[in-house]
Amino acid sequence: MDDAKTSKVNIQKRRNTGGIKKNTIIRFTPKGGEKDIIDLCTDGQKLKLWPRIVSYRYYIYRPGNPDVGGKVSIVPDKYTDMISAAKDAGNIVNATFSKINNKGKIKIEIYSKEASESWLKRQNDYVSERLSEKYSPKKSIICSIYLNADHRLRCGDSIFLRDKPVEYYANAACSGGIVLNFYDNNGREIGRLNNFIGIQERILRAKYNGYVLDIKILNINEQNKYVAEIRGHIEGTMEIKFIKRC
Repeated sequence: MDDAKTSKVNIQKRRNTGGIKKNTIIRFTPKGGEKDIIDLCTDGQKLKLWPRIVSYRYYIYRPGNPDVGGKVSIVPDKYTDMISAAKDAGNIVNATFSKINNKGKIKIEIYSKEASESWLKRQNDYVSERLSEKYSPKKSIICSIYLNADHRLRCGDSIFLRDKPVEYYANAACSGGIVLNFYDNNGREIGRLNNFIGIQERILRAKYNGYVLDIKILNINEQNKYVAEIRGHIEGTMEIKFIKRC
């Protein structure tokens, strides 16, 4: 039986026995990571467990995009089934870097179902309040956007962010991270903005404070279509202007 099938069987066994019933802490020495990245980690720093979905192998990254490096460690295989079972059940799994006797360690906390529900509610309330706070943007934003390979856009074209209740983004922030999806005039999804947490917050806070978002494509990077198909996206630049409703 291969790793993926074995993991599924073990997840089912844990589910049948009630899953993760109490908070659990796992500690291990980083292994299989990038030394330069490990040296940058500070005591108590939050790390990312990747992938976010159930998997038969997990990795620990310093905050940033895993696609561009930043690996701190591979999670030892003996913990994979426990983590997968927790993710399958919707339990919270957090990772942090710690130093014990001046040696780096990875700490993974797996919350019980009850603790996970309590944590999610607190985080959801915090994000909802944060996005709804009074805010007046001082200037427009120019930032990158990942465009779909088949976007069909030209420089100067307008794109849009659909209206969603603040609770939608609060839930997203608590369950893996906010991704802002953008659409063209025909309602086709054409791209996304993720990993730029500060920019996302500014956009959403302006939106929930009554500002209209005037978004235009400034630049589309020319790219070989085969490279675009492999990467799954084309990088572009957009400008977001904020217009106050009367």
